[in-house]
Amino acid sequence: MYISLMTSPRAELFRRFTRSVFAAQSALLKHADAANARFGQSSARWRVLRQISVGETSVADIARSTGYSRQAVQRLADALVAEGSARYSVDDTDRRKQRLELTEAGAAVFEQLEAHFDEWADRLVAHITERELARVSEVLDHIRFVVEADRDYIERKEQ
Repeated sequence: MYISLMTSPRAELFRRFTRSVFAAQSALLKHADAANARFGQSSARWRVLRQISVGETSVADIARSTGYSRQAVQRLADALVAEGSARYSVDDTDRRKQRLELTEAGAAVFEQLEAHFDEWADRLVAHITERELARVSEVLDHIRFVVEADRDYIERKEQ
């Protein structure tokens, strides 16, 4: 049996916020998975393709920017290489490292995903004002900054 502990109204408000953020993230990922299925891609593969396209070429860099684990990115990268959407090459600055780059086929798939994103983003933004979306983005960026600063505080305190 679960016994609810009393929490402050501020803690309850933050709990509601976190549930809303996690639910929104889940809905977005499921939507992207459904939208990208016609191209044989998932939202995770799309994010990795995007990071490669903007010049993040190492598995570690992609993991840092996406929030995925290094192991998850490695599996996604290996799958993209196996299907011919990406390839590994030696990093000129450190021959022990491998760089990822899009193949011609990968670039074509990525362009299709991006064009399709524009379509479904326009459809979704028809129900959310641009002002609302911009404001929510600003607030989420601020909240991320506050949370990351608190995480840093906790990590320093525990050392």
